[in-house]
Amino acid sequence: MTIRRMAVLLSISTVLLTTACSAPNIQQVFAQEDAPVHIFIDGVSQELAGSKPFKIGEITMVPVRKILEPLGAEIKYQDNTMDALIKIQNGQEIIVHSGSGVGENAGSRYILFNGERKDMGSPAVLINKETFVPISFVETIGGTVHWISMGQTVDVNLPELNEVTTQDVRIFTNDGWAIPGNSGMKINWGSKYVGQMNQSDKPNGQGTLLSQKLDIVYTGTWLNGLPNGEGTVNLSSDGKIKIKGFFNKGEIVSGVLSANGSAFFEGTFGRQSLKEGALILPDKRVFKGTISDDQKIGVGSLTNSEGKVLYEGKIGFSGTIVTNDFSYQRLEG
Repeated sequence: MTIRRMAVLLSISTVLLTTACSAPNIQQVFAQEDAPVHIFIDGVSQELAGSKPFKIGEITMVPVRKILEPLGAEIKYQDNTMDALIKIQNGQEIIVHSGSGVGENAGSRYILFNGERKDMGSPAVLINKETFVPISFVETIGGTVHWISMGQTVDVNLPELNEVTTQDVRIFTNDGWAIPGNSGMKINWGSKYVGQMNQSDKPNGQGTLLSQKLDIVYTGTWLNGLPNGEGTVNLSSDGKIKIKGFFNKGEIVSGVLSANGSAFFEGTFGRQSLKEGALILPDKRVFKGTISDDQKIGVGSLTNSEGKVLYEGKIGFSGTIVTNDFSYQRLEG
């Protein structure tokens, strides 16, 4: 990989963000310094009129347009989904969800780089119609970052990118379409799909559905726009609660439910609820049986870790079983 050097001299202004930073009237207070901001690209100084780097806490934010100029970037901001669509040399493509401002209106910490989701560590933001990304963005696309002079100067090395074949990406602009079945999945405005599609541009084959902010919703096989076959659905945006199993036209037929990487239920499911199977209880005993639609009563057996039956009958549940945050008690009689 050939490296193109870009020295970025940053006299960084600290942005003090008020709590009233709602789009489109973003309230900003800049604690500005007198020293100018300079970017040197291939030894040539570049002016950053209206696009000064700044800090959010300890995170340095830089204008993605200026950072990618040496790679011949063409950037289009898609207003209706709040995404920056970027094309660079040799067919490389980047999608940054910029959001509509800062704070709660900030974009995503993830990008799609040639269809592959990558983590920048901090979210992108949109300020004065300019997309800013954390300086770690450079490392996310294969470059390097070297800090000089007490955090005020950074030496950035951009990669010379080879020609690639990018994965197909579809950005949806239909709001609130619920996928039929019991998974609770929805395709919202700005949702994104990466993978195989049929002639009608519907997910078909292997692919991944992502939220507007590029959180993974479902990854697996599809048939004519519906999850079908083996796949994994995330029940929480952070991916800590998920079901891995078998789907039939959007319906979860059976699978394994896990929290923070540990499986705690295997069986069948209702709409974001458990129906019948084996549930590991908070005390590590195992309940095997059926669970009511309201998730409050179970009928079956209680066994220890060796499989010995300790009790048969009804179990009462409190809390939220599907997130593994619950307690139980025997219901005698």
